[in-house]
Amino acid sequence: MKQEFLKGVVGTIRLTIYSDNRAVVPTSGTVTLYTPSGGVLQASSAVTVNSTTGEMTYALTATHTASEDLNYKAVWAYVVSTITYYQTQLFDVVLSQLAI
Repeated sequence: MKQEFLKGVVGTIRLTIYSDNRAVVPTSGTVTLYTPSGGVLQASSAVTVNSTTGEMTYALTATHTASEDLNYKAVWAYVVSTITYYQTQLFDVVLSQLAI
């Protein structure tokens, strides 16, 4: 499921990578954010990696969520055993989140 963030509100984008049904714990990572039209919203920035769960997080500011739109793109780069891997994730900025 795509992550949704409220327009103009801070949030945290999250990603956990799995291999063989187990969470992978990267040694480091970065994320680059793109607008739906392909423009760079945030140049490559370091992410926080939880050393227990492997969850990577990046704090979005109100500037990142200023414009309501669908299919923003986060391109994650993370290092596991000295090899850099990439994962692309889509997210939306919305006026209200649906309760499901």
